[in-house]
Amino acid sequence: MFTVSKTWSNKSGSCMTNTPTQIRILIVEDESLLAMVLEDELHTAGHVVAGTVGTVEALEKALDHQRFDLVLLDVNLHGKSTLGTAQRLQSENRPFIIMSGYGVSGLPDALKTAPCLQKPFEMAQLHNEIGRAIGRRD
Repeated sequence: MFTVSKTWSNKSGSCMTNTPTQIRILIVEDESLLAMVLEDELHTAGHVVAGTVGTVEALEKALDHQRFDLVLLDVNLHGKSTLGTAQRLQSENRPFIIMSGYGVSGLPDALKTAPCLQKPFEMAQLHNEIGRAIGRRD
């Protein structure tokens, strides 16, 4: 299990905290089956799913109002890019993992060093990228 050394706050200033051994993860995925698999895997690993969103509009609301430590970010939600959101998260120094069928080759230069999972991926890769994004491993 991973630990978190930082907490984040949303625009309202609410402090986002968690227990020392859990990571609160926001899943951003428009494929419901994959979202459910991710939820199950994260729960099994002892993490907390802070929410699951499948549209850009719901993502923007979640970023402003939900508590989380990490975002699993699909780069394409129903044909709309989330790369602007990834750049926002990067500029705010908020941990995220990009999920893309194209891997890093489809990302702009500013995001090529961000944690990225190329779909389809193995769950072991997911856990490695969570550790990389948070900056701490067991």
